Amino acid sequence: MSSVELKSDHARQSHESDVPRRVASDLDNVKSRIRIAPILITLGTVAVAAFLAWAAWQTYMSAPWTRDGTVRAYVVTMAPEVAGRIVKLSVTDNQFVHKGDVLFEIEPADYRIALESAQAQLQRDGAALDYARANENRKASLAKEGWTSTDVYQQTTSTLHQSEGVVALDKAAIAKAQLDISRTVIRSPVNGYVANLLAQLGDYATVGQKLISVVNTDSFWVDGHFEETSLGRIHELSLKVGDGGNREGGISWGCLTPPLLHQRSDMPCPKITSSS
Repeated sequence: MSSVELKSDHARQSHESDVPRRVASDLDNVKSRIRIAPILITLGTVAVAAFLAWAAWQTYMSAPWTRDGTVRAYVVTMAPEVAGRIVKLSVTDNQFVHKGDVLFEIEPADYRIALESAQAQLQRDGAALDYARANENRKASLAKEGWTSTDVYQQTTSTLHQSEGVVALDKAAIAKAQLDISRTVIRSPVNGYVANLLAQLGDYATVGQKLISVVNTDSFWVDGHFEETSLGRIHELSLKVGDGGNREGGISWGCLTPPLLHQRSDMPCPKITSSS
């Protein structure tokens, strides 16, 4: 019995002596972890900063971008080349039209009458020209045989030339009347949207009066303004539009007024022509 008690006492004393050692070891582990934590935090911060710096470099230097861009398009403004009352208006404001579509028509009655008058004039003057040509041939034969004077022959020749000139004028009048009739129908010269529609059915249109415009949808481009130091790295651009999609486009350079204070006035700004 005494032997068992001695072993138990010895084990108890051995366990009690190991407690301070374990506590000291745990304290050392905690201290080492506390010393490593700042290092890990610092390394993590440096890594995040390096990543952000790389991302900023890629965004601003390797891939230049700008929010200073303007969507532009050519606007074709049309005015009648003949005067008259508008008898047909085929479009409304903001309507899309194709090239060649009729926009409005002007009353053609007066111009048709002018065409018929010019045609009648040509018929009358053509008959006079036929007589003058036949008379000139007769006088030429008589002049060769000495049966008519030189003065009479010259008068006949002059009459023939005058008749030819009158007929030429009549033909020009007919062409002008036909052209005026064609101009009573105003058609769209481009594909696009109707804008600034000032004409109304029944209005009297005068020559040169700006009544309608069409925004050419085949001419859209974007004027983008970039910093001078980034122009050399721009080769192709991607345009983000309002529908959330992207548009790829080529670049042409134009001498536009630079919006940046540090940009020289002789530096070009890119003109992005959308291809999709």
